[in-house]
Amino acid sequence: MAHLGRGIGFLIALTGIIPNYLQGNRLLPTEFSFPLLNVLVIAPLFEEFLLRGAIQGNLEKGYSFWNANLISSVFFVILHIPGWYFMGVLVDNLTNPFGGALSIFLVSLAFGYAAHRSRSVMGGVLAHFLSNLF
Repeated sequence: MAHLGRGIGFLIALTGIIPNYLQGNRLLPTEFSFPLLNVLVIAPLFEEFLLRGAIQGNLEKGYSFWNANLISSVFFVILHIPGWYFMGVLVDNLTNPFGGALSIFLVSLAFGYAAHRSRSVMGGVLAHFLSNLF
């Protein structure tokens, strides 16, 4: 399981952190704004309490952890579709094999695993928060 976590972390680095760094982009925000508050605090709390606490937690009562995590990760991707539509990137995110829906799905699996291992929704919230920093 630790190898899976390292592999997902490596995937995130390859697809997000390293390209931004090589393009000369800043890796961390330099000033406070409402969108920053939304990305770092509001979205992780809302999404993780809904998906890990309510959905995954209830699914684990009748299914194995991995099945519950897979189902809640599909819902995680579905939750992002309206935002992609209104930002005009829906088709790109659904068709790009290394970005968009696939990366959101893989990261969601990691958030679900963090919540499961910590036996708390806060494990998923913390993982979500840290992934949004980079």
